[in-house]
Parts: sequence; C-alpha cells; structure tokens
Amino acid sequence: MADRGMIEEIVRKVLNSMNVPVRPDLYVIQRSEPARELLERLEKDWVVKWVNPLHSDYPDEAGAVYFPAMDQDFLVKSSLGIADTAETWWFARLMKNKTTVYVTLEGETAGLLNDTSPYATMVSEYVSKLETFSVKVTDKGSEVLPEKQEEPSPNVYPDKLLTATEIEKWRYKEIYVRKGTIITPLAKDAARDREIGILYT
Repeated sequence: MADRGMIEEIVRKVLNSMNVPVRPDLYVIQRSEPARELLERLEKDWVVKWVNPLHSDYPDEAGAVYFPAMDQDFLVKSSLGIADTAETWWFARLMKNKTTVYVTLEGETAGLLNDTSPYATMVSEYVSKLETFSVKVTDKGSEVLPEKQEEPSPNVYPDKLLTATEIEKWRYKEIYVRKGTIITPLAKDAARDREIGILYT
C-alpha cells in the first residue's frame, strides 16, 4: 500500500515541474468540523486538512497549523507551556517541532486586546508571549496566508531516498537532507569517499 504523504509529494513535484502553483497544507485543529465559510476562505491559499485533536494522530510533517478558535483558557495555558487539554497538548508538540502556527482569538478574548484595563493588559501579555514563540496571532476574519517560500538551496536534497547514485552525481561539498529522508549505507560510503558532508535541515 502506498504512503499517502509520498504520493502527495510526488504530485507536488510533478505540478511544480509543470509550473502549476501548489498550495501548501494547512492543518485546521478544532473539535468540530470547521464552518464551510472558513474552509472556503482558507482553501484559496491552502490545501486544508481538518484535525479533531481528540481523535487524530499527530502528523509527523505538518507544515502549518491553524487554531481558528483560541479561547482565553487555551491562550493562557499555551503561553505558559501547560499541556493539559487536547489542544494545548497539540500546541506543545507543534512548538517543540518548530511548526508554523496560526491562531485566531475568540470574540471576548480578542475584544480584550482593545481594552486598557489592567486585566486586559495581562491578557495582551499572554498574546505577546505567544508571538515570541513565532505564533501568528490573527483577528477573526483576517486572512491566514502562507509565508512566501524561498527557493530551496541547490544543495538541499529534495527526495525521500538518498542513494549512492545520487551522491555520485552530486556537485557540492555538502548535501542537506530533510528529516525522514532514508540514506542508504552505500550513499553514506559514497559521500565519505567523495568527502561530501551529509547534514540535516
């Protein structure tokens, strides 16, 4: 049985070679299925995958994740590193893996950001703490847009399997491979013989 991720990667490469724009994946994490309006808005720029944090396995390679309804409890716990709910557990894993995370604050919590009371100031400090983790905090109705992707460095190996044949054709002194790339023993030997460093991105 073929691995879905591998098939998706092959399709992306084929579309890229044909200069067809490819939308990146966005995992939308919430307990109930997202509203159709939200999905339609997101699907302009993303391939949207809904994840119920109570019943889903953690995706190994989530490029970007979106929590469309961050309430005050979730905000405070996630900014303090408390992982005692399904959502905060997911959030902690995502931060550990340096995944791009977008959040939209729910109504009352978002409303506090425009308030000047001491309590609202404290809530704003929790938002600022999330932003120090590179979390992108958005207002309800704001667009969640993919980051501009830089062209990959020519010495980044794009495939999932690195073989000795690929090493023999390699023109650089270093080869960067992504996490999860399988490197055959012969590829390691060939890299050592040709003095090519294998590094992980």
